[in-house]
Amino acid sequence: MVQVEPQPKTATTDAPRAATVHRPSMVRRAVAWTADMGRYVMARGMFAVADYLPRRASGAIAGTIAAAECTLTRRGRALQAEGRLVFGLSSRKSWQVARRTMLVPYLDLIDLRRISTRRDDLRTWKPEAVNDEAFRAMLDSGQPVLVTGGHFAFAPLVATLHLTVPEIHGTAVAAPIEPFRWRGEVLLRRLTLGMIHSLAEVLRPGAAQISYVGERDVQGEMLEELGKPGGVGFVMIDTDWRKPKAHVRPFCGIERAYFAVGAARIARLAQAPVFMVVPERTGMRSARVHYYGPFTPPPKDDAASDRAFTDELLDELERCVGRFRENSPRPVGWSRRWDAPSERWVAAGGTRGAEAPGRAIED
Repeated sequence: MVQVEPQPKTATTDAPRAATVHRPSMVRRAVAWTADMGRYVMARGMFAVADYLPRRASGAIAGTIAAAECTLTRRGRALQAEGRLVFGLSSRKSWQVARRTMLVPYLDLIDLRRISTRRDDLRTWKPEAVNDEAFRAMLDSGQPVLVTGGHFAFAPLVATLHLTVPEIHGTAVAAPIEPFRWRGEVLLRRLTLGMIHSLAEVLRPGAAQISYVGERDVQGEMLEELGKPGGVGFVMIDTDWRKPKAHVRPFCGIERAYFAVGAARIARLAQAPVFMVVPERTGMRSARVHYYGPFTPPPKDDAASDRAFTDELLDELERCVGRFRENSPRPVGWSRRWDAPSERWVAAGGTRGAEAPGRAIED
């Protein structure tokens, strides 16, 4: 065995690592804060637009704002670069996709506001369900099912599910509205989540239950729901979960993404098949929801398989992000590329990377 003699310490090695970290200047932080608050102010302004203008005019104003933001802001330019480098699009197509991606939250706010104040009649929407035969058959048979998805355009999902499966009564898992902070991104999340959480009582008064993470017994309430004939549970599986024992794996172009395995565990304990629903906005009042599954959970006593089942669901979800990028407002990262012909996320050098196994954080 080769022994390596310890090297004497030097002033360089004794220097604190923090000294090499370059923090943004106060001016840069002020500019970033102002831009962040500006996005919140514009989003808040969508309420007035939705309340006083026709839907077509509201959408046109939101489109103009998204176009300006796409062209003039750092975030917009980053999305355009993502289109070229991650999705292999032309400069023109990258701008169009970036604009539509940035438009998603504005249109969601307009539509959700109009629906919640009953300015829009959902019966005027034209919904389409794709590959929903197995889902409907299980609902008709009284089989409990767990419905999963990711953070895509929300208004098309609400409209399509409400119109195509009005008999659904279930329990949804949701993050609680975070405390107030003078940051635009926090205020925007509070605004959006507040509206989403109250929408259930507008559309399905007394029929839908929301179980808030950290405030209630989420697993217990979901298992109770899935123990009923025809029970339906809803949970988003792409939430950033930076907590002990999180599941870490690549996701889309993000090299290290953090996920909970709670959905897989609930499906296993309830022995409920899992369906994934992904919305696609196809017009001003038209939408399409794609169904994937059923995904069969592992045996009830096979807790060790929860992470592998989580990977199975996330592999399908990240393919949906690639297919429907314009309906997913979150950044996808840069460490991998979308290969459209094979519908796979591959490593930047061309090696396939979608099969990279996840692992747990131990502390």
